[in-house]
Amino acid sequence: MRVSLFTDTLGDVNGVSRFIQDVAGRARATGRDLQVITSTRLAVPSEPNIFNFEPVFATSMPRYQNLEVVFPPLVPILRHLDRHQPDCIHISTPGPVGLIGFPGRPHDYVESLARLGLDRDRCCALMPGFESGAFHPRFRDRSTWDRFPAMDPESVKVLYVGRVSLEKNLPFLTALWKQAQHRLVEQGLNAELVVVGDGPYRERMQQELRKHRAHFLGFRKGDELSTLYASSDIFVFPSVTDTLGQVVMESQGSGLPVLVTDQGGPKEVVDHGRTGYVLSTADPNAWVERIVGLVADDERRARMGAAAHESMQRFSLSNSFEHFWDVHTNAWRHHLASRGILPQDPGPQPTNEPGPELPPNLWGDRGPSGADDTASSAACQD
Repeated sequence: MRVSLFTDTLGDVNGVSRFIQDVAGRARATGRDLQVITSTRLAVPSEPNIFNFEPVFATSMPRYQNLEVVFPPLVPILRHLDRHQPDCIHISTPGPVGLIGFPGRPHDYVESLARLGLDRDRCCALMPGFESGAFHPRFRDRSTWDRFPAMDPESVKVLYVGRVSLEKNLPFLTALWKQAQHRLVEQGLNAELVVVGDGPYRERMQQELRKHRAHFLGFRKGDELSTLYASSDIFVFPSVTDTLGQVVMESQGSGLPVLVTDQGGPKEVVDHGRTGYVLSTADPNAWVERIVGLVADDERRARMGAAAHESMQRFSLSNSFEHFWDVHTNAWRHHLASRGILPQDPGPQPTNEPGPELPPNLWGDRGPSGADDTASSAACQD
């Protein structure tokens, strides 16, 4: 089976980009024929199954200078697609590159597919995944805080990782931390907020929290990022727009209890009361109570952190990729079977723990181009 994956984000610093790079790597490691197609001026991994087409036009996104909007070269990409002759087309993002592989308005993937005549019951969500070996409690090293003189190495670290921007709902976290810090001081509790990442809201957030024991570390990656995760104590993620929030998986894999909102995808990977808390942004006092309560209770933090790490192990990248490949294989075979073409053999079987059970008859008969030989996958990953 041949799969062409279209994405508008591959060189950016975000969870989607990391996931797609990881999927491409797993495909190479397991001998699967998956090609990733993008168009960007940003640097992307130089790998044989990643194809970056020079944009016809590109410009920085307003207010987000490290993000870009591009117009991809339609004809060269379509010619490449014709040479690859994919059995399945996967659209990872609803931007200009994704539109080449997906006709219509994919702002809401399920509704777009329904308008094309696809039964909603034939849609399924891909199993999320993260590098479970790279985000693990074994990276814990409290001495890492000695490298930051402004911090107290003994304080409880409340961590945020991600873009420092308005769409991550960080003004809410700013106000929240001010209230929490006031309560913490009243109770004689020692805690600091650590913000890892960068973005257009950083300067304002840093200014507003300059007297509230908050520290901004900018972008971090690799083992250093893994160590910062595992050496922290609590993870807060107030976004109401994320469809997954890979950092929520990474933090739990690192052994941290997490606080997330009741909107969007992050709540789907949090076991409320066991691995963290799912809270409404309409009740900031509940967030303050949970933060203060966790800071004050070492035993509860340890218990919930251990449960969080355990719960994330089924979301290993290996399991996620095998589920990804199974979904596409089922779509392809269902499409062929609808035309009376049955496989001569079952093909390679996954060697890892299987993902969630797939519903039958996932996809319709025709791919996005209307070609008779192409099945289309529109399950999405943040």
